[in-house]
Amino acid sequence: MPGYEPFLLCDFHVHTTWSDGRLSLREVVDLYGQTGRFDVIAITDHILMERDLLKRASKLMTLGRREFSVTQERFEDYLAEIAFEAKRARKLYDLLVVPGAEITQNHFRSRKNSHIIALNIKEWISADQPARNILEEIRKAPSASPAIRITARPGGLRSAPAFCGTTGRSWSTWSMYGKPPTGTICSR
Repeated sequence: MPGYEPFLLCDFHVHTTWSDGRLSLREVVDLYGQTGRFDVIAITDHILMERDLLKRASKLMTLGRREFSVTQERFEDYLAEIAFEAKRARKLYDLLVVPGAEITQNHFRSRKNSHIIALNIKEWISADQPARNILEEIRKAPSASPAIRITARPGGLRSAPAFCGTTGRSWSTWSMYGKPPTGTICSR
């Protein structure tokens, strides 16, 4: 971010029309790129559980015209579009676009809800498994890193954001949920 070196301005939680966002991937890239302020964004559309109640209700409300989730069948196309737009973003705006997903579990009892953001994801991860297993799958992936874990608990929503910077303190959240970052996502 100009004037704030060595820090980078990043948004690691961006949704598009691949799930519940209002803008297409291209429109999102242009929105962030044209500001001239952002260095990194991560496209993190939802991967929802197969029987997710909100997913089913939303699909009914749109008469089946919208998915609201990146499914296993659509995952390769999702990654391909991100890769295409990432090249365009780098060329036009010097903006790094990282593929990601928000693996989302919505339950009747909010104590069981989890929203886990995976960055630099290359393979589809099912939301139909315990949150601990999702984190473990992300951690075992050769290039993916869990960036944030949000869970609903009695007393409110708790989140642990990851910050993109150069000090060890900036990475403390990463180490809580998996391997520390290699620096490839947040450096130029």
